[in-house]
Amino acid sequence: MSDRKEVDFIWVWFEKCWTTLFAKLLEEHPEIFIPKEKELNHFTSLWALWEDNKINFQKKSISEYYKYFSSSEKSQIIWEWSINYTNKESAKLIKSFFPNVKIIISVRNPIKKIESSFNYHKYTKLDISGKIDINDFIYKYPYVLEQCKYFKIINFYEKLFSKEKIHIIKLEDYIKSPILEVKKMYDFLWVDKNYKPLNINKKINKTTKTKHPLLIKTIKRLFIIWWKIARKIWVYKFLINSKAFKKSLEITNNIKKQKTELKREKLNNKTRKIVEKTIKKDLVKLKEIYWINYLK
Repeated sequence: MSDRKEVDFIWVWFEKCWTTLFAKLLEEHPEIFIPKEKELNHFTSLWALWEDNKINFQKKSISEYYKYFSSSEKSQIIWEWSINYTNKESAKLIKSFFPNVKIIISVRNPIKKIESSFNYHKYTKLDISGKIDINDFIYKYPYVLEQCKYFKIINFYEKLFSKEKIHIIKLEDYIKSPILEVKKMYDFLWVDKNYKPLNINKKINKTTKTKHPLLIKTIKRLFIIWWKIARKIWVYKFLINSKAFKKSLEITNNIKKQKTELKREKLNNKTRKIVEKTIKKDLVKLKEIYWINYLK
């Protein structure tokens, strides 16, 4: 067991950039430790806003934070990750606690990222209040576009931590040469780069949808109506323990488990042009400074 109070690297991840897959690749490596909890969110921007209690709050929380890594071995490097670190406030907080930490950031084509994000949010939740058209997605959720301004965040982290401390993974490069990109990532972290993880050719978190969404929604509504009525009468205690009630729950759960691969929706040409125009300045700088080209 390790009593170190230091994190070796942090993954600052943008949504739908295959970060779950990369986490699996890192988790498999025997020289790398990842806590069981997926996102600790210790350095979220929300924390930075609590100025009145900032010092005491952080001191109290940092001890709790270190407990997530208590089961790591001394020979392992430790890390964590969060989507909520893609902002300047979080970067400053990370720097204040871990000035020498390494940062990994993964990026992908912004249009593909938005489309993937929409399909994920729309089809992974059954209770959606009203259907959202994919071309309205960027207007209803402005953060989606902000998450495509890679240069702004990468450059800020680089100014805080130095270029040598930042490693960028381009998803398209990984798809073409997964072994090479994984070796680069391991080499950046100073662990055995020849280790070959089992998940290297897998795609994690493929978006799927339920085969019978309307049926599930109808069953849920009927169940809510039935439950409201049953609760008002003494017989509901008998009903919830009945075989019929338990069987109905079993049938509903079985239907929910029947999933099929999602037919992915795509942005129309008009929306694509709006997205490209909105983030063009950021993409131009991304190409000029980091040689990552997502411009047409």
